[in-house]
Amino acid sequence: MKNETLRSMLVALLALSLTACQSAANHADTNKSKMSDVAAEDEVVGTEAWDPLESVNRGIFHFNYAVDRAVLRPAAMAYKYVVPEQLRTNAHNFIDNLFLPISAANSLLQGNFTEFANTTWRFVINSSLGFFGIADVASEAGLRANDEEDLGQTFAVWGVGSGPYIVLPILGPSNARDMTGRLGEWIVDPYNIVFDDRGDWARGLARGLDSRTNLDKVIEDIYTNSVDPYAAMRSFYHQRRVSDIAR
Repeated sequence: MKNETLRSMLVALLALSLTACQSAANHADTNKSKMSDVAAEDEVVGTEAWDPLESVNRGIFHFNYAVDRAVLRPAAMAYKYVVPEQLRTNAHNFIDNLFLPISAANSLLQGNFTEFANTTWRFVINSSLGFFGIADVASEAGLRANDEEDLGQTFAVWGVGSGPYIVLPILGPSNARDMTGRLGEWIVDPYNIVFDDRGDWARGLARGLDSRTNLDKVIEDIYTNSVDPYAAMRSFYHQRRVSDIAR
């Protein structure tokens, strides 16, 4: 009981600190959506991504589909049915927490100081009181869980165009800007500095399994109900990224 009371007091104090920090930062906070409207201008040409590499992309898409049917979806479904929902939630929280430093850094690079403060405090609280992120204590303290900010979104806010649509082997839909962002994050990610390649691979595989499990309904709907699954997946990715940038 004493430990729970102490925990609640610490969470409340940290939440108050964040509120003060956000209030001080609000006058300098850049309105991301306004910046994004300009940055995303070249994204919305009709409703489709620019796809000059379609013939190559389709070949990689079919390869990815075969891998998904043979390996990825069976693994995701086994994970879903064998691991209890609460443990999957804990694993999802832990994995998300590992990527919060990168998300916070991108919020800062975008000039979004409120989101930078929010994400930083979420990482601090969940990494400590939440047992390395397994428990989402920050949400209990009123710190909302935001969608992840990545370097591709940061480039877009800076005015970099998306470039051609690209399908990556195994990794799936992307574009030139997002692919460059992924590479940049891999180079500067502090996790890669602290841990060796095996740790990075383990984190990537865990996140891939978690994402494939959570997106199963969307992916299966595209595969089974679309006249052209390739075009449907391309449109889904493009629209999602436009939404990510504009939010």
